[in-house]
Amino acid sequence: MESELEHTEAVFVLEEDISKVDYQHRFSNGDDVIFQLADEIYRCYQQEAKKYSISGDLKTAEIKRNVSNKIHEELGKVYSSALRMIAPSQHPLMHKKTCPTQITNK
Repeated sequence: MESELEHTEAVFVLEEDISKVDYQHRFSNGDDVIFQLADEIYRCYQQEAKKYSISGDLKTAEIKRNVSNKIHEELGKVYSSALRMIAPSQHPLMHKKTCPTQITNK
């Protein structure tokens, strides 16, 4: 099964020009990049879990799902903690279209 998994590359840019920031590939600060990377890792584990489940390797699928759920849980904690430390009007994550705690299974 391992050789059947797809590999994906992504480039994330820390952008100084705010007008170019899209919160998908171009970010204005390191916090946003970290949240996006965690979200991408979460999705990767979810996709792997689905593929292992389809192939019949239910044990590995469950392990992958558990890891992805832990990532989601910890990301939510970090996001909530960051919001408590910074006034919402000053926090760049508050301007995103979606927040990391709104990650959904795909």
